[in-house]
Amino acid sequence: MPSVPERLATIEARQAQVIVRVQDLYDQVNGTGGVGWPQSIRGRLHAVEGLQAAAASLEKSARDISRARARRLDTWLQVVIAVTALIVAVTSIVGAYAALF
Repeated sequence: MPSVPERLATIEARQAQVIVRVQDLYDQVNGTGGVGWPQSIRGRLHAVEGLQAAAASLEKSARDISRARARRLDTWLQVVIAVTALIVAVTSIVGAYAALF
């Protein structure tokens, strides 16, 4: 069985290793101590959030464009219906006028 000073030395050595590991993890998360921001976890998360926001914006824009095309189609159909109704009205008037004479 190790003596008290030996056990204390072992615990202090392990504590030093834990402190180094915790500092490394902190550096990797926050982008300090030789770890660049783009390589850090927070930097990567920031990049992913930016890409996600861009994808959401692109999806919304695509939806808006699709709706605008549908409106144009509705407008186009309304024009066709109006022209057809005008042709029918003119034909009816001309036919009624021709029937009078």
